[in-house]
Amino acid sequence: MIHNKPTHYPIHTAILNNQLNSVIQLLHVNNTALQKDSNGWLPLHYAARYANKEIIEACCQFSTNKDTPDAMGRTPIMIAAESGRLSAVITLIGYQAQVDLSDSAGLGILHYAVKSGKLDLVRWLIEHTHLDINATDGQNQTPVQLSETNLSGTDKNKISSFLLEHGAKLTLLPPYG
Repeated sequence: MIHNKPTHYPIHTAILNNQLNSVIQLLHVNNTALQKDSNGWLPLHYAARYANKEIIEACCQFSTNKDTPDAMGRTPIMIAAESGRLSAVITLIGYQAQVDLSDSAGLGILHYAVKSGKLDLVRWLIEHTHLDINATDGQNQTPVQLSETNLSGTDKNKISSFLLEHGAKLTLLPPYG
C-alpha cells in the first residue's frame, strides 16, 4: 500500500492504490479534482499513468479540462501514452482529450507512444486519429527518428517499420520561408 506523502494529496494516494470507492468519495469534495502535486499532476494525470479504466472515468467526470498540462506541459493523455497504456489513451479520447497538443519540449502523443515502445499503441493512434506521422518535436525529430534513436531491438524494428509503411519519412527537408 502506498501512503500519503507531503508531495501529493489523499486523492493521489487513493488513485495509486486503485481504491475506486475512496477516489469517488474524495472527488465529491470541493476542488479535489483540481489538487495538483509538486509536479503539477492532477488526479487525472495519476489515473492516466497508474489506474484502471473505472478510476480514469471517475476522474474524467470530475475534470472540467481533460488537457490540463503538468509542470512539463504534459497532458494526462501524454502521460498515458508515455506509459504505453492503450486502454487509458482510448478512455481519455472517449472523454474528449485532445490528441494534437504538444508539451513544452514539442513532444506530442505520437512521440510519447513511440518512446513507450508499444507498437499496439502506435498502431492504434495512426489508425484511429488524424495525427501527423511526420510531426516534429522541439529538436526537429519525427516519431520515426525518435524510434531509431531511443529504442532498441525488436521494439525499434517493429515501430520504425510500421511508421515507414504508413508514410513516415526518416529525413525531412527544412522548411523554406
